Amino acid sequence: MITEENLAKKFIGKGFWLYLFTFLSAPLAYITKMILSRDVSVAEFGIFYGIVSLITLLSALNDLGGTESLNYFLPKYIIRKEYWKVKYLLWLVFRLQIFSSLVIIGIIFLFGDTIALVHFKDIQASEMLRIMSMFFLGSNILHICTALFSATQNTKLQKSTEFVRLASTLALMAGIFFLDIGNLILYAWIWILGVLIAILFAGFFAYQKYYIIYLKNIPTEKDVILRKDFIKYAIPTFLTANISLILSQIDAQLVTGILGNEAQGLYSNYLSIMTLPFIVIAPIMAFLFPVFTELHSRGNTEKILFLYKNLMLYFAIIAIWVSFFLFQTGKNWAEILFGASYIESGIILQYSVP
Repeated sequence: MITEENLAKKFIGKGFWLYLFTFLSAPLAYITKMILSRDVSVAEFGIFYGIVSLITLLSALNDLGGTESLNYFLPKYIIRKEYWKVKYLLWLVFRLQIFSSLVIIGIIFLFGDTIALVHFKDIQASEMLRIMSMFFLGSNILHICTALFSATQNTKLQKSTEFVRLASTLALMAGIFFLDIGNLILYAWIWILGVLIAILFAGFFAYQKYYIIYLKNIPTEKDVILRKDFIKYAIPTFLTANISLILSQIDAQLVTGILGNEAQGLYSNYLSIMTLPFIVIAPIMAFLFPVFTELHSRGNTEKILFLYKNLMLYFAIIAIWVSFFLFQTGKNWAEILFGASYIESGIILQYSVP
């Protein structure tokens, strides 16, 4: 599953796929937002992405760090060829994801009207919540596949899965937009179709490249000690690895609850511009964790220190220059990408850059 390679060769080879699909995917995500920004009102746009934000928050809380912890445990057991432990942990996380997802979906279906009226202050949000709860379930299933690809350093499959989801979603959204029949409910169903296509894509390759070759004939036995170690690691991972994601989604929900859906629409597009620098930084950051785990398992501490020192400088230089750039051009980016109704998103960006 993981081959030992020269560090420079590993970063060049894996990094190529990381950046290729990142640079292909980023425009798709922005065009998707551009279509929605121009086809619905600012308030409706705020409802849509307010619900997406809520779903993202629930996804981060869903399995208490279990999926992220696979990046730490799987490389160790793969290197040791303890494939039964790999299979056991994947099955454990999958069951946890499905169980917790169904519980959360049940709560959304029961209290969707109340959440829509109290939090979003718009009854049309109730149907959106129920539809997007299925997107929530699909996203969690897809997350397990991408976590497997990440842990095995298969950056080609990891990033191509996200590309397939975005490309299929955009293609369907563009068709609806040009037919001039778009509305919030239809766009929500399109997002579900997009994640379903990505699940079929990722599931096929996970089955062919991993399950059949390494896991199919391996018996799965209950391991209380392994499960205990996994849970002990998952809880602090949940509190640290996802903290920025959780806090950012809480911010978004506070904007919706206090300022309303229109403010959420402006805030959402501000965040989209704010994440532009991470197109460069995020792929290598995501790749580092399983690489560090592999190097640590092999006892190559000096390589970890080398990467840490050099990449800290790389990230700092990018952060400083991009901050100056966004401060000067924030309003222009907001108008070009999302239309004149969202110029205020660029003004928010200028205040937040420091």
